[in-house]
Amino acid sequence: MRNLLLLPLVAYLLVGTVNSQSLQCPSYPLANVSSNDNDTLIFAPFPTDSPPTNVDYDPGALGPWYSISSGIINVARPGSFTEDILVPLLGDNITSFSSSLPEPSMLLTDITRWWAGIIALTVLGGLLSFCFCFCCICFSLCRCCGKCGGNLKQEETNRTNCLTIVFTIILILFVCGLMAGIVLSFFSNQRVYDSVNEFEDTISDTFTLAENFVNDSVAKVDTLLCQLNDTLDITVDQARGLLRQVDGVVNNFGSDVYAVVDRTINLSSALEAVQITLGNMSTSVTVLQMSSSRLNDTLQNISASVTDLRMQCDAFPGSLDCSQLDASVFQNGLEADYNQLPNITGELQNVQNLLGEIDLTDLAKQGNDTFNSALSELRNFTSNADTELNEAVDTLRVTVFNTSDTIRSIANNITGSSGYIDDARTVVTDGFNYIRRYDTPRYAVGIIISCSSVIVVIIVFIGLICGLCGFRTDRAPYERTDLSNCGGVTLIFAAIMGFLFGAFLMLLAALVFFSGGILEKFCNDLERPDYILINNTVDNPSINGGEYLLSQFILQNGSIRLAFSDILNNCSNGNTTVFQALKLNDSSYFQAVVNFSNISQLVPDVSSEVSGFASNISDLISRDTFVPQDVQDRLNGFDGTGVGGINITQFSEQLNRAILSFNVTEQIEQLTALRNEFNSSGLPQGRDLADQTDGIISQLMTIDDTTAAIQGDADNLTGLVTVLQNNTMLLQNGVNALLTNINQTFDRLIDNGINPLVDSIETVFPRAIGYGQQLVDHALHSLENEVGNCYPVYAVYTGFYNAACEFTLDGLNGFWLALGMCAVFLIPIIIFSIVVSQYYRRMKFEEDLGVLPFDDSFPLKDKRY
Repeated sequence: MRNLLLLPLVAYLLVGTVNSQSLQCPSYPLANVSSNDNDTLIFAPFPTDSPPTNVDYDPGALGPWYSISSGIINVARPGSFTEDILVPLLGDNITSFSSSLPEPSMLLTDITRWWAGIIALTVLGGLLSFCFCFCCICFSLCRCCGKCGGNLKQEETNRTNCLTIVFTIILILFVCGLMAGIVLSFFSNQRVYDSVNEFEDTISDTFTLAENFVNDSVAKVDTLLCQLNDTLDITVDQARGLLRQVDGVVNNFGSDVYAVVDRTINLSSALEAVQITLGNMSTSVTVLQMSSSRLNDTLQNISASVTDLRMQCDAFPGSLDCSQLDASVFQNGLEADYNQLPNITGELQNVQNLLGEIDLTDLAKQGNDTFNSALSELRNFTSNADTELNEAVDTLRVTVFNTSDTIRSIANNITGSSGYIDDARTVVTDGFNYIRRYDTPRYAVGIIISCSSVIVVIIVFIGLICGLCGFRTDRAPYERTDLSNCGGVTLIFAAIMGFLFGAFLMLLAALVFFSGGILEKFCNDLERPDYILINNTVDNPSINGGEYLLSQFILQNGSIRLAFSDILNNCSNGNTTVFQALKLNDSSYFQAVVNFSNISQLVPDVSSEVSGFASNISDLISRDTFVPQDVQDRLNGFDGTGVGGINITQFSEQLNRAILSFNVTEQIEQLTALRNEFNSSGLPQGRDLADQTDGIISQLMTIDDTTAAIQGDADNLTGLVTVLQNNTMLLQNGVNALLTNINQTFDRLIDNGINPLVDSIETVFPRAIGYGQQLVDHALHSLENEVGNCYPVYAVYTGFYNAACEFTLDGLNGFWLALGMCAVFLIPIIIFSIVVSQYYRRMKFEEDLGVLPFDDSFPLKDKRY
C-alpha cells in the first residue's frame, strides 16, 4: 500500500528543487500572488503604464485660416493621389512594379493631368504677377505723361465732399484688409519657425512614448512571468504546508500535552505548599492556645489581687474612691478564645498520606515520554512517504518554465527595438540641428516678406493724413494747400509701390502654393481614419501576391487580415492591447499557454490513498498517551483530603477579635493614681497598700508585652490562613483543569489536528488543479487585456504625422494664403489710392489748360463743398 502521507514528504523534498529553478524576477516592486479562503488566486496588479503623451494637434486660434488654405487646395485638386495615381502604377504585385510602369512621357502626362488644378492656380498666380508688373510700367509711363491719375483737371460738383469721404473710408477699409493679411502672413511665418521646435519636441515625446511603451510592455510581461512562478510557488507551498501541518500537530498539540505535564508538576508543587502551610498553621494554633492559657492565668491572679486590694481600700480611713478597683474586668479579660480555632490535624495527615502514595512529578515525566514516543512514530511514518507528487510538481514546473521562456522571448523581441529608438533619436537630433541652422535665415526672409506690404500701408496712411489735414472745404481745387497736395502725391506713390509689391507677393504666393499643395495631398492620404496611402500599399494584399505583409511577418500566416491601418484605428481608442491589435491569438507562440490548460492530466489521483490515514493515526495516539488512567484516578483523590473543607471563616472570626476586653493602659493609669493617694495619706497602712498597688501595676505591664507577642502570632496565623486559602483554590482549580485538559487535549488532537490534516490532504490536489486553471485563465486574460496597451503605437504614428504634416503644412499654407490675400487687397488699394489722390492734389485752373475762363454765372472760388 502506498504511504498515505505523500504530500508532506514531497513538500519537504521540493525545498531544494524550488531554490534551484526559481525565476529571477525584476527588481521593481511586485506584490506576490496570494489566495483567499475560497482557493481563488489574487494576482498582483500590473505596473501602472507611463502617463500617455497628448498627441492631439491643436492649430490654435488660426485653425480656421489654415482650414481655408487646405480647402482651397482640395477644391483645386479633389480626390486621392494614392488611389488615382499610385495604385494604378503599383499594379497587382509590387514585385512587378518596374515592369508595369508606362512610358515616361505618358507617366508625365498622367501626373500633370492629376495636378492640373494646382498647376493652373500656380500659373494664374504667375500671370497676375505679370499683370501687376505690366500695369505698374504702364501706370508709371502714363504718370509721366500726365495720364492715369496725372490729369489735374477737376470739375466742381455738389457731391465732391461726399465722394472724398466715401472714397477715403473705402480706401481705409481695404488698407485694414491688407494689414490683416500682413498679420496673418507674419503669424504663419512664425508658425513655420515655431514648428521646428514643436517638431523636435513632438518627435522627442514620440520617442519617449515609444520607449515607455516598450518598457511598460516588458514590465508587464515580466510581471506576468513572476506571477506564473509565484503561482507555482503557492502550489508547492500548499504541499509544503501539509508538512508544516504535521509539524503543527507535533508543536501545537505537543504544547497542550506539555501544558498538562506542567500542570501536573505545578499541582505537585501546590500540594506540597498546602502541606507546608497546614503544618505551619497547626504549629501556630498550638502556640496561640498555650500563650492564651498563660495569659488567662495571669489575669486571674490579677483579679484576686484586685479583690484583696479593694477590701483593704474600703477599710482604709479617709475618703478614697475605691470603686475603680473592679476585679471582674480582669477575671473576664480575654476577648479572643483561641481554643475555638478549627483543628486541621486531620487534613494535614490526609495530605501527607496522599503525597506519600504518588509522585506526581514522576508521573508527569512518564506521560511526557509516552507522548514523545508517539510523535517519533508519527515522524517516522511521515518520512517514509512516496515521491510521486514531487514528480508531478516537477512536470508542472517544467511546463510553466517552457511557457515562461516563450513569453520572455516575445518580450525580448519587443525590447530589442529600443536600440533602434536611440539611434533614431540621435539621427533626428542631428537633423534638427541642421534644420534650425538654416531655418533662421528663412525666418528672417519671411519676416521681411511679411512686413514688405507695411511700406504700402505706411505710405497710404501718410497720404491720407496729409490729405485730410490739409483739406479745406472753402477752397477750390486749384487753391488746395501744399499739405493736401502732398497727401495726393503720396497716394500716387503708394499706388506705384502697390504694383511692385503686388507682383512680388503674387509670384511668391503662387510658388509656395504649388509646393504646399503637393505636400497637402500627400499628407491627406496619411490622415486617419482612412489612412489611404497605408491602406493601398502596406495593407494591400493585391500588391504582395494576395497575402498581408504584416501577417507574414508577425503571424507567419499571410492569409489572416492584419492591416496597419486597422491597428492604428483599433489602438486609437486607448483600450486595445498589442495582443488584440496584432491578433496574436492566431500565432503559434501561444499554443503552449493553451495546452497548459490540460494541467489536470498531469496530477495523479491519490484520494484512495488517504482513506486509511485517520485510523493509522488513531492507533499511534490514544487517550492514555497523555496521562494513564490510574494517574487520573489518583488525581480524583485530591478532593478527599478535606483541605477544601477547612472553615476559613472560623479562623478569621477568632483571629480578627481583640485579645483583651479592657484597655491595659487605662487600668495602669487608674492604679497609679490610687497608689499616689495611698502614699499621700502619710499612714503606715497607706504605704502597704501603695506597695500592693505597685505589684498589680507590674503584672499589668507584663500582660501588655505578652499581649503584643500573642498578637504577632495571631497575625502570622492570619497570613498562613490567606496562603492556605489561595493554595487551596489553586489546588482545586489545578486538579479540575488537569482532569478536564486530559480529555480536551485528546479531543482537540483528533478534531483539530488529525482530521483537518486528512481534509487538507484530500483538498490539496483539487486546489493545485484549480490554481493551474486559474493561472491559465489569468495569463490569457492578461495577455489579451492588460499587457501592452497599444495606444502608444497610434500615438507614435500620430506624433510623426503631426510633426511632418500638421505643424509644417499649416504654417506653409497659411503663409501663401496670407501673401495672396495681401496681393488681392493691393488691387483695390491701388485703384482707390489713385481716385482719392484727385481730391487732395492741387488742380490747374481752366485758363492754364487753354480753355476760356469761366463767366460770372459760375463763381468757382465761392463754391463750397
